[in-house]
Amino acid sequence: MNKTIQHFLLLLIITMTYSCNFSKTYDLFVKFDNVDGLYEKDEVRINGLVVGHVSKVKLSDSTIIATLTINKDQSISDMATFTIRNTNMLGTKHIDIDNFNASKTMLSDGDTVIGNFDDKNILSPINIDTIVQKYAKPILDSLGYELTPKKKDNNNTDKK
Repeated sequence: MNKTIQHFLLLLIITMTYSCNFSKTYDLFVKFDNVDGLYEKDEVRINGLVVGHVSKVKLSDSTIIATLTINKDQSISDMATFTIRNTNMLGTKHIDIDNFNASKTMLSDGDTVIGNFDDKNILSPINIDTIVQKYAKPILDSLGYELTPKKKDNNNTDKK
C-alpha cells in the first residue's frame, strides 16, 4: 500500500475516533407516569433556555420513558427535577429542568431519573370549534349570519 493511502486511512480513523468520542450532546432517560402531549423534538429547558430536545418517547412496562438529548456543555445535578409543562396555549409541551439544587454530583450520559407531570398547570389545547360555537355563533346569529349552510328537505322547505 502506498504512503498516500496509508496517510488517508490514518486520517480517516483519527477523524472517526474524534467524532465518536467527542459528541456535542448526551442522553438522559426520564421516567414519567403521564406524558400527555409530549412528543419527540419538544424542547428541554433550564430557566427558559433551550438546552436540548426530546429525542424519543416510549412505553416501558407501566411507565413511559422520554429520552432527552442534552447539549454537552449543560451540567445537570443528580437532584434536579424534570417536569412536563405547557409551552403555549395550543397544547405544545416542553420539559423544564429545575437545576438549582446544591448537589455536587452531576448526571452523565445514560443516567435515568424520575420526572413529574405538572397536571395543575397544564392547559388543554384550544378547540376552535368550541370557541366558535360558544362565542362567535351567538354574535353572528344576532347579526343575521349563519355558520352552517341551510339544507333543503324533501318538501323544498329550508332547514338548518
